[in-house]
Amino acid sequence: MHLPPLFVGWYFVGHPLRVLRTFRAYVGAVQESLSILFLLRTLFSPWKSIADAYPKNLFNFSALFETFVFNVVTRSIGAVIRLVTIVAGIVILLAVVCGFLLYLVAWFLFPLALIAGYGTLFVLLLFP
Repeated sequence: MHLPPLFVGWYFVGHPLRVLRTFRAYVGAVQESLSILFLLRTLFSPWKSIADAYPKNLFNFSALFETFVFNVVTRSIGAVIRLVTIVAGIVILLAVVCGFLLYLVAWFLFPLALIAGYGTLFVLLLFP
């Protein structure tokens, strides 16, 4: 019979590789949804590309100041929203990484837990 070697190969190589491929897909989906690098590149861009053009008359100080303040406010709003999204993306990525690491550790430790459980059961049945 070739069943035990096949099972051991699947248990310690085949399934963990499948889990790692799934992990890569999850990380790619999170990166696609919340593109952290793109958000960092455009951190100080105006929110929704809302910006005023500066007036042609440079001696109209009130219009210049109004445009400047408006553009700073839209860039600040964009930076705050992007920073919150970046932090949320990092938290989600960390949760995905921790979840997959916990799964793999539990997967590899399960045979030991099973053996320990059977050993405990055996001792309890022998020495009630």
